[in-house]
Amino acid sequence: MDITYQQSEGWLRRGSFLLFLLLAAAFWSGCSKHLDYRLGVVTSSVSGRLTAGGDSTESQPFIIVRKYNRTLIENADGFLYRVSAEIAYPDNGEYSVKMDWGVDQVELMFLSRNHIPVIHHFKRTLGVGEYIFHVKLQMDSTWQNNYYLLIKPVLSEYILEQRFNMRQSDQLFLGQWMDRTEDEITAKK
Repeated sequence: MDITYQQSEGWLRRGSFLLFLLLAAAFWSGCSKHLDYRLGVVTSSVSGRLTAGGDSTESQPFIIVRKYNRTLIENADGFLYRVSAEIAYPDNGEYSVKMDWGVDQVELMFLSRNHIPVIHHFKRTLGVGEYIFHVKLQMDSTWQNNYYLLIKPVLSEYILEQRFNMRQSDQLFLGQWMDRTEDEITAKK
């Protein structure tokens, strides 16, 4: 009786170890080649390097950060979220966005004048302490059209909608950035 218990315990250990290896392999193979991470208890930040291809000296790249803050209200689909926004300004291309304890997800929109915007979502994850995401923005040959049809309406929402609780200095920055962008577009005509 004692021997069969020890044998089944051995199989249980080996099976658990094999299951762990399979899950780890699936996790690592599912990660993007542009995304890296540092191990930790739970995700607390997203950092990386932001560069803009081509001639980007006239417009410093910046990041619009949307934070999904969990509320105490829950419905059948899960918790409801309050979305807040802020701007992150990279320092020599390096950026870091903190995820406070109430934030379950962040959405980063990487912008620079005359470049294609990049948007990426990061969820709070057990076992990942920090996501590392390096972005190189590419030049946009249809910048003028994309600016008026896609980018300007999104940026205007951050200025007009108070629900995002964006700081006034960030709203002022967006307004001035859009004014300079439109001045540059009309100067090229």
